[in-house]
Amino acid sequence: MSLLKSLFFKLQLVSLTSTAVDFSVTILLKEFAEVVYLAAHIVGLFSGGLTQFTLNRRWVFNSGERTNAMILKFIFVWMINFSLSTTSVWLLTNFFQWNYIFSKIITSTLLAVSINFFLQKEYVFK
Repeated sequence: MSLLKSLFFKLQLVSLTSTAVDFSVTILLKEFAEVVYLAAHIVGLFSGGLTQFTLNRRWVFNSGERTNAMILKFIFVWMINFSLSTTSVWLLTNFFQWNYIFSKIITSTLLAVSINFFLQKEYVFK
């Protein structure tokens, strides 16, 4: 159980780091480059996804060499996250009139602590 807690802690730290990259890119693009919020969100997600894959592979799961299968599995899980995140941010921002940053915070938090840990641990970096 201690190993699971350690992996969970490391994964959450990586999630926070990749989320910081994601949010920084999103906000910089939206607020300073005046990119449409959803396009900024997508570029931010991609940046955070690259950060997450690299840190998870090297630090959290010690997977060593990346393989094509691992990359494809990560992309598959990331696309699930991407689809849920983008749809949720769009719905919360457009239909509930929430600020795009608040929509992104709620969505990112829910996805990070619900499905991402288990999919990364049991499917991608197994």
